[in-house]
Amino acid sequence: MYGVDYLIPDVSYLRKHKKKIKAILVTHAHLDHIGALKHILPDLGWPVVYSSPLSIGLIKKNLEEAKLLHEFKYKFVNPDTDVLKFGCFTVEFFHVNHNIPESMGISIHTPKGLIVTT
Repeated sequence: MYGVDYLIPDVSYLRKHKKKIKAILVTHAHLDHIGALKHILPDLGWPVVYSSPLSIGLIKKNLEEAKLLHEFKYKFVNPDTDVLKFGCFTVEFFHVNHNIPESMGISIHTPKGLIVTT
């Protein structure tokens, strides 16, 4: 968004359904992927964040600066071995090349089909 320095996503729908949120999956640590977490994690009841060690480290730094680190729950993901299960969804991570280390894509197996995001 040209000329805009900061965006915070509208999470009003998610806020209404926060009891159903099992996790937040982060593919990499660019600020457009992690920057708003300090604003939305408290609104969503602090779900567990799954990501790489580098991404988790940078998220922790942002939360520490906002004095919110004490509530943060996270799990490191190993894209070579980890398969996660959230209800009827199975999640697998895979390596991708990007200009920040430890970037991953995500495959989400659902009853209706496969969702892949990089």
